[in-house]
Amino acid sequence: MVLVDFEHIYTPEQRAEKLAEKKKEFAQLLTKIPGKKKKAGRAISEQAAFLAVAIEELDKIVIRDGYVEEYQNGESQKGTKKTVAADLLDRYTKTYTTTIKQIVDLLPEEEAKTAKDEMTEFMKRRPKG
Repeated sequence: MVLVDFEHIYTPEQRAEKLAEKKKEFAQLLTKIPGKKKKAGRAISEQAAFLAVAIEELDKIVIRDGYVEEYQNGESQKGTKKTVAADLLDRYTKTYTTTIKQIVDLLPEEEAKTAKDEMTEFMKRRPKG
């Protein structure tokens, strides 16, 4: 298996800073989760924070590098395929949506609506290619 490397947008320091910001945002949401559900919410929110930052960076990489790339296997087999960044973006977005739903399901009903609205806003703010 060949690992494809692409030039990242964020430095490790920038990524860590953005991750800390997202964790802080999710920590505020966790204060609204009742009792025993908080521990599960904390673990899920860690994953959601990572995914939010990764999606933000992958969006920018796909805008910069494109959604498809050319490939050639040997002399006769060639064509185009989805880039690694585009594939990761698709998978991470699906996982993020599921992860946020899990967090929302832990919230009291009135807080769940607000959280759903915030997730919708996050998805709307994503760059358009």
